[in-house]
Amino acid sequence: MVVIESTGSSPGRQGFLQMVTATKQEGTIGGGVMEHKWVTAARGWLAGGAFAPFTKLQVHRPGEVENRSGMICSGEQLIAFYYIDRKDIPEIRKILSSENGAICYDEKGISFVAAKGSVCAEITNETQWSYVQPLTRLHKVFIFGAGHVGLALCRALSALDFDIHLFDDRKDLPQLTPGALTQNVQIIKYEESSGYIPEREHNYVVVMSVGYRTDELILRNLYNRKFTYLGLLGSREKVKTLKRQLQEEGFDNTWLDAINAPAGLDIKSETAEEIAVSIAAQLVAVKNGRIFEYLNT
Repeated sequence: MVVIESTGSSPGRQGFLQMVTATKQEGTIGGGVMEHKWVTAARGWLAGGAFAPFTKLQVHRPGEVENRSGMICSGEQLIAFYYIDRKDIPEIRKILSSENGAICYDEKGISFVAAKGSVCAEITNETQWSYVQPLTRLHKVFIFGAGHVGLALCRALSALDFDIHLFDDRKDLPQLTPGALTQNVQIIKYEESSGYIPEREHNYVVVMSVGYRTDELILRNLYNRKFTYLGLLGSREKVKTLKRQLQEEGFDNTWLDAINAPAGLDIKSETAEEIAVSIAAQLVAVKNGRIFEYLNT
């Protein structure tokens, strides 16, 4: 089941996916009574054998005569249903083996396409539709510092819609034991930090290296680069001192003021995991356009 279009306060946003078998399910199309209804229906259809792709409109408003989902959040979503069996394995392998391109969901089935770019949906009618979902994630997070908070932030972001890149300048990190996301860590020279972040939108940068000196070095190297988000971990006093030093050296005030510092929402976090949650929440708020006044205070 694939949500190919959503409007308003729909619990299942465009791109939500759910797999259903006779005994298992994974993913979600929005949850609640609506999802339970379609999971049950899907298992009934599976028992009947192969079927052609089709769509179902779900309206989340009480009192609707047709297509009422049973939920009252007021939005709408269009769900496409696909039957997958062994004949689809070659196409699935092609999708899984590619780092670029996209998945196309249309009335013919599920297929790999070489096109790149952003999400594209075209709904002609209930029997003709196309939804193209890029394989690469649009939002990329670049974390400088693979310490305890850096690793905790990787774990917090791993279940979210972010492509994670983790950097450090230390070749011997004792906390990077097997299973601790070591495959995502790149050992770099911090004076070359900007070279690891391509010029594009939807880039999020979090600076949380081992100390003041390396944080300063990274910020100097990132100066005048534009990011969707730039955050700096540290105490308010450290942030104040670092910004004042750079300001005295002639760094642009507008660029310095755009740094979210200290990074993260103020939830009185204490542990590495709590700090990671506060930063992850701030990144999600920025990604979804919910930039509150207190983010830069």
